[in-house]
Amino acid sequence: MSDDEFTYEYGNRRKALASYNAQGKYEEALEVAKEMEEGVRAAKGAGNLTFASAVNNVALMLKNCGEMGLALDKYIEALQVR
Repeated sequence: MSDDEFTYEYGNRRKALASYNAQGKYEEALEVAKEMEEGVRAAKGAGNLTFASAVNNVALMLKNCGEMGLALDKYIEALQVR
């Protein structure tokens, strides 16, 4: 995937995530966040700020779904990205 394709796809998923979150559709938002995390890992690797942001998004959606323990683990993972 080219950088332009990645940027376009990531932007579309980010908009979908924000939309689902705003509507209170947290399970759908969580699925999009997980897809974003895997997409960033595949395209850019796991050692960059975009990946840390994607992991943080998963943590936020887990928190919104009431999965506090899993959310905490993901927040810690996001903070450890280098």
